[in-house]
Amino acid sequence: MKSFILVFSITLFIFTSCKNEMNSISIDGVALDTTVVNSTTNINGIGESLKPNAKKAVRNWEEYQLVDAMITRFFAISNAEALSNAKELSTLSKQLKDSIRDKRLQVRSVKARLNVFNNECMRLEDMISISAIKQEEVTFEVKKILEAFSGVNAKLNSIYSVGDLEKELELDPDFQAMINNTNEDSNSTDTVVKDNMHNITTSKKTTRKRNSSSIKPKEIILPTKEEKLKRRKKQQNKKGDFQRRIAKDDLLKQRMKLKKEVEKKQP
Repeated sequence: MKSFILVFSITLFIFTSCKNEMNSISIDGVALDTTVVNSTTNINGIGESLKPNAKKAVRNWEEYQLVDAMITRFFAISNAEALSNAKELSTLSKQLKDSIRDKRLQVRSVKARLNVFNNECMRLEDMISISAIKQEEVTFEVKKILEAFSGVNAKLNSIYSVGDLEKELELDPDFQAMINNTNEDSNSTDTVVKDNMHNITTSKKTTRKRNSSSIKPKEIILPTKEEKLKRRKKQQNKKGDFQRRIAKDDLLKQRMKLKKEVEKKQP
C-alpha cells in the first residue's frame, strides 16, 4: 500500500511538472505563461498601404523596406509571436525614424508619425519583461502598432501626391502661359504706373509755372486737350490694372484650392 502511494505521488508530480513546462514560454530569458499569452493567431486589418508613386519614391529607402517586410507578419500573428518579434521591430522602427534622407519628408508631420510608430513598438518590447502580461493588452498594442504604421503610409502618400501635382503644373504649358502672361501684365502695369506718376508730376510743375507766370491770380486755367487724354488714359490704366490683379488672384486661389483638395484626400 505504501509502495502504491509512493508511485502515485511520483507520477502526479511528474505530470504536474510537465504541464507547467508546456504552459510556459521564454522570451529573452523571461518566462511567460501561455495560459495568459494567447497562442492563437489574431487577424488584423491591413490599413493604408503606399500608392504606386510613393512606393516608387521610397524603393531605395532600405530602413523603410525592412520595417514594411517585418510589419506584414503582424497582420496575422499570435500574441506570443508578437512578443518574440517585438525587440527586432523596435530596433527597426528606431532606425527608420533616424534615417530620413528625402528633403520632402524632413517635415514635422512625418517625424511626428514616425515617433508615434517607434513609441508603440517600444511599448510592445517593454511587455516582454512582464511575466504575466494580459493577452488583451498585447492584442491591443499590436493593433496600435499597425494603426501607427498606416498613419505613416498615409502621410507619405499625401506628400508625394502633392509633389506630383506641383510637377504636373510646372510641366503644363497652358498653366505656365497663364503665369507668364500674369507676370508680363504685372510688369507692364508697373511701367504704366511709373509713366502716370511722371505725367502727374510734369503736369503739376506745368500748372505751377502757369500759375506763377499768370498776370491774373484768380484766372481759372482749364486743362488742355492733351491733359484730358492723359487723365482718361490714367483712369483706363487703373481699371485694367485692377482687373489684371483680380485675374492673378483668382489663378493663385485656384492653385491653392487644388493643392488643399489633394491634401484633404490624403490625411
